[in-house]
Amino acid sequence: MGGAEVHTSGAPAVLELEADRAAIEADGRDLSFVTVRVLDRNGVPVPRANNLIRFTVEGPGEIVATDNGDPTSFVPFPSHEREAFNGLVLATSEPERGRRDASSSPRPARG
Repeated sequence: MGGAEVHTSGAPAVLELEADRAAIEADGRDLSFVTVRVLDRNGVPVPRANNLIRFTVEGPGEIVATDNGDPTSFVPFPSHEREAFNGLVLATSEPERGRRDASSSPRPARG
């Protein structure tokens, strides 16, 4: 018979980033979607986390949008900072057009 464990999360301590791909084309149409999860010091997701996350890109690219899934949020999509909603934030980035050597992923800075 199978079982499941439930772990109560502690305070937010770590940001986990997961990009939908490792590299993107600099063709003006390709984007990278990066999901950010707020975790406690033990790596347990913090489902009620609402920390403000600021995004920057290092290298030839830019953040084009952020979102958190909160239907009551009035923060514009092009904003480079957004509060987590249920412990999650999404950033969308694109490389500088014409740069074939570009790869870009948002890097959150704690707010």
